[in-house]
Amino acid sequence: MPARADFKPAAAARFLHNIILLEAPVGDGKSLKVRVAGQLFQGVVAHPVGGTDYLDILPARYHPGALASVRLMVATPCGLWQLMPVHLKGISRTVEFTAFPLAPGNDGIPLILGFLFPLDGLTLAPPLAGKEISVDTAIEFLF
Repeated sequence: MPARADFKPAAAARFLHNIILLEAPVGDGKSLKVRVAGQLFQGVVAHPVGGTDYLDILPARYHPGALASVRLMVATPCGLWQLMPVHLKGISRTVEFTAFPLAPGNDGIPLILGFLFPLDGLTLAPPLAGKEISVDTAIEFLF
């Protein structure tokens, strides 16, 4: 698994707009803290995304599966590719998500480096129940 230090943001400048960097849960941890969110994600919400828990925008019934997937990515190690619906401001769009683990740094926390790519086609979004953005479970999923 690549070390966190192997990821050089300057070398990936043209991709930074689409990147999300998450803290993988350690031990019995039950969160996916956002370290960095590119403008693709940050630009659709009014609040700062860094420091929030990604699970807050995923329905609770999917939290155990999301945490298990991230743990598997770190333990195996392996990458993940999925298509997932993203709902915001009255519209839904399918987003392609590709992610890879980065080995823990000095703080002992492994990271997940993800790349989000919105696909063509918009549909009406379901009600968001007081949220600006919501993601749904994957409609296609591969490790």
